[in-house]
Amino acid sequence: MMEMDSLIKRRRIGKSKQTEYNKLFENLQDAKLIGLEQADEIIKNLQDRAKYNCAKEEFIDGNLSFKESNLLREVYLGLFDSDDCYCFTDGYEFCGLYLASAKQTFETVFQFAFKNETCFLLDKGFKYSFRINYYDNDHNDYPNRYDVRRSF
Repeated sequence: MMEMDSLIKRRRIGKSKQTEYNKLFENLQDAKLIGLEQADEIIKNLQDRAKYNCAKEEFIDGNLSFKESNLLREVYLGLFDSDDCYCFTDGYEFCGLYLASAKQTFETVFQFAFKNETCFLLDKGFKYSFRINYYDNDHNDYPNRYDVRRSF
């Protein structure tokens, strides 16, 4: 019962945020919004897997392409046109996840991070997970840098 109350509260909060959240992903063709219940299951699976994993991290100049990231490029070059991945931001808790073409998502991931500061990519089959942050020029340690972290 408590989980259902939490879900209802999150849906209510999400209604006010959903339009803005959807705009972040409007350039992903054929992207499918994944609702909160299924998103919760996916995130729990991700968290369970992350417990036993070492992450790799790198910083990329904010003026460069995603292909300049060794971590992103290694995965991107192995993708097929039919591969899908989940893309989401910190707003997933209220608004859900998007499932879209992995290649297209990789190609736009720096734009997501730049607009939102934090973006996540998760392979549909849980082969990889990325967290990408963008730090603007006001950041003390990493001004105008993307922080790319890969797990799995």
